[in-house]
Amino acid sequence: MKDLLFDEIRTIQIDILVAFAKFCNDNNLYYTLGYGTLLGAVRHKGFIPWDDDIDVVMPRPDYEKFIELSKKKRISPNIEVLSYKLGNNTYPFIKLIDNRTEVEEKFVSNTKIGVWIDVFALDGNFKNNFLNVLHYKTARIIRKIIEIKRNDFGSGTTRKKQILKGIIYPFTKLFSYNFLCKAMDKVCCIKNYKNSDYIGCVVWGYDGKDRTEKKPFLKKVYFEFENNLFNAPSNYDSFLRGIYGDYMQLPPEDKRIRHDFNAWWKE
Repeated sequence: MKDLLFDEIRTIQIDILVAFAKFCNDNNLYYTLGYGTLLGAVRHKGFIPWDDDIDVVMPRPDYEKFIELSKKKRISPNIEVLSYKLGNNTYPFIKLIDNRTEVEEKFVSNTKIGVWIDVFALDGNFKNNFLNVLHYKTARIIRKIIEIKRNDFGSGTTRKKQILKGIIYPFTKLFSYNFLCKAMDKVCCIKNYKNSDYIGCVVWGYDGKDRTEKKPFLKKVYFEFENNLFNAPSNYDSFLRGIYGDYMQLPPEDKRIRHDFNAWWKE
């Protein structure tokens, strides 16, 4: 068993992203870089220096088509699509993993996957701010239940979190991951995507801060990310400012946090 170095993990993630983008282009599916990955492309032409994560987003119709196509076509021999709809994921969004690798996340019990990238659905958002924040906060409750259910009993970065999670943890056992993920999808789709002027990542978003106009978001431009060109939304500036504010400024050093996991090549 050989541990993967930071740069090796990134290289694998880029390979997954390249294969995913080609699959989408070949099958006329729309995607864009999202969140920290989009920010990295705009500000650094690649990964945020301390980051080890890749996020992409797809409109809900394309997202669902992608899941269906993945049942018939493989993206690559080394890449697997994980979705609760395929019976192989505990998250309410897609993970694409390199099946030659294995990852162990801190605090997460009995779950080992490969080095991954995340694929999130974009759903309809309310124009009314109060309704939109309520929409996101409802989804956030389900998200927290899923997170606590996945974590080791009583785990947490602070004593307060450990106690709170320890209290809630037994109640999460009342619900299966499949039930929770289905509930999340129903909440995310409350506002019909087709009839919405605004969209955002309700499933794992920023309490409505990522709400964006649909038409300019679906008009793609291209940005370089680690020496490859990928799709980005034409209104990337307003999208990023809504989430991060002055996103071209680097955050304080204590906010430069990477994911906490170990990865290695399978034997």
